Amino acid sequence: MSMKDQTKVLLVDDEETPREILSLALQERGFQTIQAGNGVEAMEILHREKVDVVVSDILMPHMDGYRLCYEIRKDERLKWLPFIIFTGTYTAPADEKLGMEFGANIYLKKSGSVDDVVDAVQDVLKQAAKPSQRDSLDELDVMKVYSERLVVKLEEKNIELEQAKNELLKKNEELERMANALRADIAERKKTEEQLKQSEERFATAFHANPALITLSNPSDGTFIDVNESYLRTMGYQREEVIGKKSTELGMWVDDTRAKAVEILRERRSLHNFETRIRTKSGEERMILTSAEMIELRGKECILGMSYDITERKRAEEALRESEGRLRTILESEPECVKIMGPGCILVEMNPAGLSMIEADSLTQVQGGSVIDIVAPEYRKSFEELAKRVFEGETGMLQFEIIGLKGTKRWLETHATPLRDREGRVMQILSVTRDITERKVHEQALKTAEEKYRSIFQNAVEGIFQSTAAGRYISVNPAMARILGYQSPEELMSLVQDIGRQVYANPVRRAEFLRLLEEKGEIREFEYEAFKKDGTKIWLSSNAKAVRGSDGAVSRYEGSIMDVTVRKLTEEKMKELTRKVIETQELERKRIARELHDSIGQMLSTVKFRIQSAGEKITSQKSRIWKDLSDAWTLLEQSIHEVRRVSHNLRPSILDDLGLVSAVRNMCEEFSARTHIKVSLKSSRFSSRLVPEVELSVFRIIQEALNNVEQHSQATRLALQIQKKNSHLVVNIKDNGKGFDPHAAYRQRSRARGFGLDGIRERVSTLGGSVNVRTALNEGVHLLIEIPLITLTKNQAN
Repeated sequence: MSMKDQTKVLLVDDEETPREILSLALQERGFQTIQAGNGVEAMEILHREKVDVVVSDILMPHMDGYRLCYEIRKDERLKWLPFIIFTGTYTAPADEKLGMEFGANIYLKKSGSVDDVVDAVQDVLKQAAKPSQRDSLDELDVMKVYSERLVVKLEEKNIELEQAKNELLKKNEELERMANALRADIAERKKTEEQLKQSEERFATAFHANPALITLSNPSDGTFIDVNESYLRTMGYQREEVIGKKSTELGMWVDDTRAKAVEILRERRSLHNFETRIRTKSGEERMILTSAEMIELRGKECILGMSYDITERKRAEEALRESEGRLRTILESEPECVKIMGPGCILVEMNPAGLSMIEADSLTQVQGGSVIDIVAPEYRKSFEELAKRVFEGETGMLQFEIIGLKGTKRWLETHATPLRDREGRVMQILSVTRDITERKVHEQALKTAEEKYRSIFQNAVEGIFQSTAAGRYISVNPAMARILGYQSPEELMSLVQDIGRQVYANPVRRAEFLRLLEEKGEIREFEYEAFKKDGTKIWLSSNAKAVRGSDGAVSRYEGSIMDVTVRKLTEEKMKELTRKVIETQELERKRIARELHDSIGQMLSTVKFRIQSAGEKITSQKSRIWKDLSDAWTLLEQSIHEVRRVSHNLRPSILDDLGLVSAVRNMCEEFSARTHIKVSLKSSRFSSRLVPEVELSVFRIIQEALNNVEQHSQATRLALQIQKKNSHLVVNIKDNGKGFDPHAAYRQRSRARGFGLDGIRERVSTLGGSVNVRTALNEGVHLLIEIPLITLTKNQAN
């Protein structure tokens, strides 16, 4: 058997990969190898087995290479054992010198090849055994140099950690500024768009629906910019015949009054009750009463004119004077309201009973005015149509509401008949009216309510719908059709035969919608992705309720929708931004935790050992050196404990090794020991590991919740439950503390940045989950967190 076959090499390194590579290289040369992960394991092997050569790394947990060499040279049985240092961390000349002073035979750096280590093993075996030089060295000097090297390494690591911390703070500040700018920009844009839209809608409605003749024209030459329907109807033109043309080109002015009106308008910027004669398309001359203002529209100056056709009123005034004497006796004696109206519903005569009904003190107070003025607005058109039919020779009856001159509302029923002149032409209207307020008050209330609902339904900016339980629309408003990309409500109802299939992008959400309505009867802010007519997808938020028949079965659903696509896209961007911030924080936590554990922690442990060793050699415990060493020992004990605590909080290794439940259980035990708050933990059995990102986020969420309890709750007990339920991870945290007023907490948040629940909500939001907080003063806090799960095993996730 050769020398190599009998030679046994002990390899000591806390990293398995380089240890295995070195072992294979030695075995190929015929050596036997034994492996140890640190100095403690190596010493145990040396005390039970014979070893010919030791090859050791320096930076290792529990006992490093320097200390291992020291222990071997200290042991009478082992002190002749050849010792080779093989390190990639301690590469400075001072490090090598220190290793040789501890008694190493050869000092190698990992930057070299594995063959260098094999050659070194062969070299130390060929050398004749020599007495160790360690006994001739000054041990205190060696320990001093060793301690100085450790302090230098510690200072270097502290500088690196401080630089990394400052860089992380800068990145966080930059991301926060970006998020705030994005929120402000979105809010301001939405506000501006909404104000512009409302302003344009109000102006368009007032312009086109007004019964007066309204025009917009160029003040320099009278070119028409726009006119409303009343103007076109009165003048007899089509829109394309007027827009872009001058009034003088169309020959609308009978005389030169336009020039006078423009002169007044330029001088005073406004014109009021200006009478003039105009010519219609058919050539008919009519009298109008005009008011106008100089306004600015889209940056350009123009004239806004509003006119009333008073032709018929002028003609009626003359006819009314002729019949005044004839009707006086009838009007004075009739107990019902008797009145005579001319064209335009101008009041010519009214008896005392009628004056009392409309709350007029005398005839002169209302004579010559339009009866329309006291008719409730919603009945004026019907009143005008009745008057028109009567002027055409018919008789008629109408029920309507008036508003008296003193504000009293009354329901009236009028019977009207034409009054003709000698040639048979209808010149006036005679009507007899009675008060039917008591009979109509309930009917009118019901009708007003129905009309108000219809107005809301037609003009609402939200989509409003009614649908069958089977999934077809019964009715929708214009906004609903507009949101889904259809030309009209009729088109939407005719083309969509199956709401769940044609509108919902995800049929599962439709099933969830129906389930919630069946269970709760009403839902609010139910969000889902929907198809428009052209196939594009948008996000909708719906409020709905189920309407049941007398048998208790659902007869229909009704509710409203809003397009929240812009908000959803913004939320997704914010979630992504938050996810990146959290990811950066966790990576930095992991790196700092590793540095604390593998470097600073080991250095502190080694210093502790050296102080202990030095203390053992001091004979008098009353000496000053002993007190200094004792104080240093205490500080090191505290520092090591603090480094381990910070490292564990930054990145608990138990989470990576054993999973979420074990990590949470360990955290609860430490929490209870630290705070004396009794914790009850219940968890479901998880058949497989969750995705690492989900485990880490849930761990941080629970960690933040426990921190809130410790800092604010004054609780003595806490119940924590983790379970899987309906493809969701559900976390329940409930304490018996003092609780808080949610409204007061919200106001406090608006005055100062930071609130414990915000961090929890942000992390849950990035996982697509929800947070529900139930609390009140002196009633504790109940936190319910639901997160949809991706049930992948750890290997599948990788």
